[in-house]
Amino acid sequence: MTIDAAAAARPLDLSDAQLKLVYVAQMPSSIGGETAFLGYRGPHGCMVGFWIGTPPAGLESAPKSLDAGDFRVRAWRDRVAGYALIAKGMDPTRIDRLAEAVARLVDPGQIVDDGIRTALRNVTRTGTACRV
Repeated sequence: MTIDAAAAARPLDLSDAQLKLVYVAQMPSSIGGETAFLGYRGPHGCMVGFWIGTPPAGLESAPKSLDAGDFRVRAWRDRVAGYALIAKGMDPTRIDRLAEAVARLVDPGQIVDDGIRTALRNVTRTGTACRV
C-alpha cells in the first residue's frame, strides 16, 4: 500500500525491523481527510499498529510517549500528517527506536538510505521482544 503525501508516496516497508505488513485499513477521518491504519507482525507474533491521519492538536515533531497500561504508544506529527505507533507489551526502548526510525522513513524530505535501514535493523537488537 502507498500512503500518499504522508509517506512521500513510498510504501512503508518495515521488513528491516523484521515486521511484515499484514493488515491495511483506510477510512475517512471525523476531522477531515483520510486515516490509514497499517498492522505489522514480527517473527515471534508481536503486533505493531501504525496510524496515519490528520494530526490532533498538541502533537510534536518528535515521537512522544503516550503509553496506556501495557500498550506502548509513540505519536508525532510533521507538515502533512500525524502518526502513532502502537504495540502491546513491547519494550519501551525498542518502540522508542522503532518510532525514531519510522519518523525518518515517513519524512517527505528523507531519502531511504542505508542509515534508515540500519536504524530499522538495530530495532531488533534493542530491548526485548514483545510479550505475546
